[in-house]
Amino acid sequence: MQDLLNQRFPKQQILQSAAFLGCGMLLSLLGYSSTGPGPLVAASLCVLWSVTGLLVQIRGALAVLLFAAVHLPSGLSIGLACFLIGIGIAIVDFVFTPDSSLPQKLRPLRNELRDAEFQQDILHRHIARYPVLLDSCTLLSGAQELGQLAKMLCEQSKKFCPSYAQIGVFFGKGERIYCSYAIDNKNKIIELDVGERETYVIKESRLLVLREDTINHVYIPLRGERRQESADNQHGQNGALFMSFRSAGIDDEFIIDILRALGRLAGLTLASVNLMEEARELALHDDLTGLYGRHEYQRRLEEQIAHCRRNSLTLGLVMCDMDYLKKFNDRYGHQCGDEALKAIAKAINDQLPEDGVACRFGGEEFSAFIATDSPDGIKQLSDSLHAAIRDTTLSVDDHLTASIGWTYLQENDTVKDLIKRADEACYKAKDSGRDQVIEADHA
Repeated sequence: MQDLLNQRFPKQQILQSAAFLGCGMLLSLLGYSSTGPGPLVAASLCVLWSVTGLLVQIRGALAVLLFAAVHLPSGLSIGLACFLIGIGIAIVDFVFTPDSSLPQKLRPLRNELRDAEFQQDILHRHIARYPVLLDSCTLLSGAQELGQLAKMLCEQSKKFCPSYAQIGVFFGKGERIYCSYAIDNKNKIIELDVGERETYVIKESRLLVLREDTINHVYIPLRGERRQESADNQHGQNGALFMSFRSAGIDDEFIIDILRALGRLAGLTLASVNLMEEARELALHDDLTGLYGRHEYQRRLEEQIAHCRRNSLTLGLVMCDMDYLKKFNDRYGHQCGDEALKAIAKAINDQLPEDGVACRFGGEEFSAFIATDSPDGIKQLSDSLHAAIRDTTLSVDDHLTASIGWTYLQENDTVKDLIKRADEACYKAKDSGRDQVIEADHA
């Protein structure tokens, strides 16, 4: 009750009104003093004082007008009655006039209440996103390929920011960076260019946030740890999540934070995918030379045959058998023999075009295939391989030669037909004195 009275009748206002009325009484009494200015002057001063009080909004100021009635010629009794009525009016005015300062006092409280309601609404929306983040953790952990991870990440990211304009996932290492998957605000698949921003985020593994008018551009590195030397990572792909979305004011920072959490989850999955890719590569490649193994080579050859037939290209295959490698091993030891095989594998790889594929077919036998416009391209490759192997430099004072047979895809050839024909040409080269290139019979 005491607090209510203090709010309704602040002490400062009570003292202010009392002082004002007291001054009005003194001005009125001056008219009866022997040395005073006289009743008319005192009445005029009361009127002026009352007007001043009304202008500065002091409660009870109107009552001072009635103080002037004391000096009217109608007599002291009427004047005294007017004086008492004025006191009564001042009291009524003070009690029943609304507090003009109350809206100003309530305004900060209203602002605080509005801010609290806004913060509560944001908190409820944020809390609703955490189950989605948990679902994302479970979903992303099941990705086994980079393309699958990219698509899952885009689909999950849009749940945290419905106002997005574009979402994309980039993978790469060094300068070879590409957009794996991207969508626009209509959920249509789009292609995003790779620029300095994407390169910087993937190389440096750092967050990048750019604001253009009302649009935020956010680049999140995909990393499982806070301190990850992505730039020095020599194995596997690095990644970045990109999202552009319309600014939501105070909500922006939370969106960025939750995208960073999503980026860490995706970073853990990316590390797992990289390990699986590395294990797969180790299983598909020859341990010594790094070339493809025979099984993977034949699988890729089947794919290339279908591709060349669809696009009317010539597919050529080369079989290469090292001459006298066993004697070389007996003379210099198997360690030098391994060194020779590595050097030959490098020479073959160096001669192949970018889309060419080579493998270690057997102990000292190698094979490669390329797609060209004509059989002349296969012959040129065979000759260049023959010369490169002869020019291979070894740690011992000796050199190696190879017998090479080559062929090209015919109308009804299977993988076995193609390999068999090139292999027969290779053995024909060996039987004809070795260290030469022979074309297979194309009847």
